[in-house]
Amino acid sequence: MQSKVMTAKEAIAKIRDGATIACGGFVGNCHPEELTLAIEQRFISENHPQNITLVYAAGQGDGKEKGMNHLGHEGLVTKVIGGHWGLAPNLANWLWKTRLKLTTCRKVLSVTCSAISPPANPAP
Repeated sequence: MQSKVMTAKEAIAKIRDGATIACGGFVGNCHPEELTLAIEQRFISENHPQNITLVYAAGQGDGKEKGMNHLGHEGLVTKVIGGHWGLAPNLANWLWKTRLKLTTCRKVLSVTCSAISPPANPAP
């Protein structure tokens, strides 16, 4: 059986244009920072993925550069279903300016946290 453990860059390479992605976490807790950073880096270097629908339940970021702020680039995200914009001003400002499809939901969704670091002793 092939291992499913991979780098953030390898995982992000699997996201296709037009995909829907969901992201868990709250503020900086349990947010997959390395994954959103890798999405941003891939978009800047390859112009992909494009036209992503983003789903998240609560504010994720530091109010400056981290978290959902990585996704505030024209063409990267075209629809957001999310709640609390205060910690992701880059994404929020870009979305309001371009008037993309936007749905704000109340914090009623269950948010799960997943580790993005490989285990200390990965299975073969």
